[in-house]
Amino acid sequence: MVIAIDTLRLLRKRNLPKDTVRVLWFIWESVEFGNVTIGTLNTEIASACGVTTRRVSSCLNELAEQDFIRRGHKGSGIIYANPNHAFRGIAVDQRKAVETWSKGEALQLVPRRKRQA
Repeated sequence: MVIAIDTLRLLRKRNLPKDTVRVLWFIWESVEFGNVTIGTLNTEIASACGVTTRRVSSCLNELAEQDFIRRGHKGSGIIYANPNHAFRGIAVDQRKAVETWSKGEALQLVPRRKRQA
């Protein structure tokens, strides 16, 4: 997982609440490939971060407003991390994800080894 130094500066500058930052770190830790977490429930995030599910929803909304994440369809458990800030994978895939993100879309990348199968 690569997290840009500028992102850490941005987090400090935006002065987000500690709960929101903990939720963001949990999302970043949950990314297995690319910029996507799949099947992440608010209850799971709440348990890991020591907050209520209601607070998780507030944090996710705040992170979406700040353009750190985008959420999948309601109930899908899919959260897309902004690939400009954090990404797990190779540079070629990150560039694709950044390009797609800037178009207002989210990109779910499949690892190369699975693509070839």
